[in-house]
Amino acid sequence: GIRYEEGGKFTVKGTSSAMGSVFSFVSNLEKLKKFGTVKTRQITSRNEGGKDKVDFEINALVNVKDSK
Repeated sequence: GIRYEEGGKFTVKGTSSAMGSVFSFVSNLEKLKKFGTVKTRQITSRNEGGKDKVDFEINALVNVKDSK
């Protein structure tokens, strides 16, 4: 899920099959000028049906002046 709130708060929640993919996504967001203060708020590993799953929540602020 993706959520944008007034004031520039951007939140992404989801599930991945690899923890490395989540950290790579965070790293890529941090490199973009449109985003500031990217934080991994929640990351939880679990096993479902014999497969590893990673639930995550990432918060960031959108730099409004750079979003045009």
